[in-house]
Amino acid sequence: MTIFESLQLMLVFGMFIISLLMLVVVLIKLDKKNNRPNFSRLTVIFQ
Repeated sequence: MTIFESLQLMLVFGMFIISLLMLVVVLIKLDKKNNRPNFSRLTVIFQ
């Protein structure tokens, strides 16, 4: 593997990690915005 290929691989992996972190942030914001009961609370209600 050449230096160029290894740098390219590191860049692609870094962009993948950044996109995963952005997805987690968006999901947390949506969860805080909705304020709906989560699934565990719903299962307790319907038992």
